[in-house]
Amino acid sequence: MERGYIFTCVILAAASACLIDGKFYRAAVWALVAAALTFLGLMHAYQLTGNSVDYLFRFSTPAEKAFAFRADGIACGWLLFAAVLAAFGRLRPGASTS
Repeated sequence: MERGYIFTCVILAAASACLIDGKFYRAAVWALVAAALTFLGLMHAYQLTGNSVDYLFRFSTPAEKAFAFRADGIACGWLLFAAVLAAFGRLRPGASTS
C-alpha cells in the first residue's frame, strides 16, 4: 500500500465517523489535513516512468519523460469539502465546536 492509500483511507474513515457523530467541525479538520497532505504530494500525486509508479512530492522535479500528476485539483476539492462541512456545522441547530 503506497502513495497515500493508507492516509486516504484513514482520513475518510475518521471524517465519516465524525459525520456519523454529528461533529462537522472535526470532519472539516480531517478534510483540511487531507488537503494539506494532497498539496504536499503524500496523497493522490504520482509520476509514471515506463511501468514504474512513484511518488511526486510538491517540491521535487519529475523524472525525465515521466507523466506527472500533481493533484492540485484534488487538494482544492478537499478544501471545498472542508468548507461545506464547516458550513453544515455552522448551520446545524445547537451545533457545538467539539
